[in-house]
Amino acid sequence: GTNRIAQVSVRSNVGPTLTSASIPASAKVKTPVAFSVVTAAGPYPLASDPVWTFGDGSSATGYAVTHTYANAGNFSVSVHQTDTAGNSIDLQRQLQITSDGPTGPNSRLVQITSFRAKPPVFHTKCVKTKIKRARCSTTKAGTFLLFRSSIVTRLNIVVRQGRSKRVLATFPVAVKKGVNKVRFDGKVRGKRLPAGVYIVRLEARPPATLAPGRPLSLKIKILR
Repeated sequence: GTNRIAQVSVRSNVGPTLTSASIPASAKVKTPVAFSVVTAAGPYPLASDPVWTFGDGSSATGYAVTHTYANAGNFSVSVHQTDTAGNSIDLQRQLQITSDGPTGPNSRLVQITSFRAKPPVFHTKCVKTKIKRARCSTTKAGTFLLFRSSIVTRLNIVVRQGRSKRVLATFPVAVKKGVNKVRFDGKVRGKRLPAGVYIVRLEARPPATLAPGRPLSLKIKILR
């Protein structure tokens, strides 16, 4: 929508003017929101930088500021500019902050947590290990990639070579909400990967996007 000037108080003939302002109509909780304003002085110099109030008890000073809301709700955002003669101009607008919790398969933002490999070191083929009474048991090859997703979606598992970081394979996987357990047997196009260190990364598939701030890659080691 169009920014509107809600209140203007002028104590002399001409006060400061507001040239432009950027105040979003909506944003997500716990996500930095950017605000900016351009003002111009009248006959008198500007007394200071614009002062912002965000409707949640917080404030900031500057022509371009950011603010993060801790809770969802409707907030009244205002910016105030004065000059040395006491003239002032104010702009006020409502901002809707919505929850950051995606709830369905059509949601775009995916929160991934607790990404790990179990075990992180493994064989690509079955090996025999000694147990009690000299019996032998076959240990299954491969590892499990474990992670928790906030929504039902689809992701790509990308396998890269450790040193060169060359992409070796990309596997699409269906992801459920909650804990996911994906088996990786250490094979690419039906062939076992040689012994070494590899990087496994989770990547989004459009239209989904991954929320920032979480490590979504890990190292695995394949034994001979």
